[in-house]
Formats: sequence, C-alpha cells, structure tokens
Amino acid sequence: MFTFKKGQIVVVKKSGLMPTGQFELVDVVSTGQGSYNFKLKDVKSGITITKGQSVVEKVLFTDSDSKLYDDVEELEAGKITGTGKWAEKRVIENVSRSYESPIISEGDVWKKSYLDEDRKDLHIIKMEVKSANSSKPKNQDNLTMNQIRPIKYHVVVAVVSNLSGFTKDCVVYPPDELVRRAITKRGQHTVDALMIVNLTCKPTDEKEFGCSFDELNIYIKKAYLTGLSNDVILSIIEERREDYRKLEVKNKKHAMELGLIPYDVFIGE
Repeated sequence: MFTFKKGQIVVVKKSGLMPTGQFELVDVVSTGQGSYNFKLKDVKSGITITKGQSVVEKVLFTDSDSKLYDDVEELEAGKITGTGKWAEKRVIENVSRSYESPIISEGDVWKKSYLDEDRKDLHIIKMEVKSANSSKPKNQDNLTMNQIRPIKYHVVVAVVSNLSGFTKDCVVYPPDELVRRAITKRGQHTVDALMIVNLTCKPTDEKEFGCSFDELNIYIKKAYLTGLSNDVILSIIEERREDYRKLEVKNKKHAMELGLIPYDVFIGE
C-alpha cells in the first residue's frame, strides 16, 4: 500500500494508463466517494494532468520500473551526476528576487537585479548550480562540476555546505573565470572546452570566491559584474559563438545538398 502526499515524485516508465515521465504530486482532491484524484505536474514540461488514486496505484503496482519518491532529493540521490534540486532551492531561498529558470537550456536559477541604482537598468543574472546529489553530509574535499558551459557565460554557484573539505557554504565563479579555466583544457564530450567542460571546485577556491549563504546575494551580483566588465574574454566568447553560427549555416547547407531539408529553408537563413 502506498502513502501519498504533496511534493512526492511519481516516475512512470512503462504504462498504458499514464504517459512516461516524472510527475510531481501538487494536489490531492477528494472525490467525495472515499477516493482521491491527484493533480500531477510533469517535471519537464510543467503541464498538469489529473489521475485517480487507483490509476496511479495500479501503475506503481504493475510496472516494476515505475517508482514513488518522497521528494526530488530522494529521486536524485541515486544519480551519478547532475545538479541537486535541493541546492537550487537553497540558492533561491537565500538570494533575493531569484527563481527557477523558465528555460532549461539557460541555467538553473535566474535573479533579477538592478546593477546601477541610478540608471535603474534591470538585468537577469543566469546561474548554473552545482552540488552533490544530496544535502546529506559527505566526507569530500572537492566537487566535480560536470557540464560547465563557458560559452553561455553564466555565473556558476557551487553549493558545498555539506562537504567536509570546505569551510564556506558556496563558491561563486564569475563567467570570465570559467573561460580562463576551460580554455587550456579538452572539452567534455567535445574537443571545444568553451562549449562544455568538466571543472573541479576545490577548497583553495574559497579564498577568492567562497561565501556564506547570507553573503550569496552579494557574491552573485559581484561575479556577474566581473564577467560583464571583462572585454577581452567577452570578445573571445562572441567570436566563438559566431564560429558556431557559421557552422550551423554550413550544416544546413550540407543537409540541403543531401536532400534532408527543403532548399527554401536554407535560402531563408
């Protein structure tokens, strides 16, 4: 027998009764007949569906690959890599005017910030959040940060409050610092490290970039401004982005030559 409550995650693998995916249980509504309907939000798309309790129970009983997790942290604890949702929530709790990124490919957390109080220019600071997959204490003196994308020029916040080797809660990297660290390396899954790279967060980084949760708001704004003011690295990033724009056009041209896309699609570029 399953016990259901708000905040749980239902993972559906194979079922003719429900679509596959991860669904957060956002509401439990009594039918007045001794049973309940569940409102389930697709974690990926954000679309909400309604299913009866009996349907959800049947899926969990009949499909051994479908699982019920108490929360997102329990779901992610078994993963090898990836950002912990617990860390994203911790950042949002401690950073004013911040919220979950509405675009998956554009960071994990966004923050609205007026950088110049006189000019009142509103900026959106986009952040990648890296952490261990669980908030449980770990005997660990570094953090492997997978899939860092320097070309996006985002601030990276490593939440290290639960790692024994660190004394600070977070390490906040300016985007230009990530470019400097990546540019001499080979990329992750590609030769271009500015596109995607694996970097390591070490306790020695705390001296320049480490902060407490109380200071996180200030350090994020500082990191963003530091990256924004580095004209040399900004020009490198823009040049690399232009290289990829040209490559995209070339690929479409080859696709047209192979008959994979209509000619007018290429002409329209």
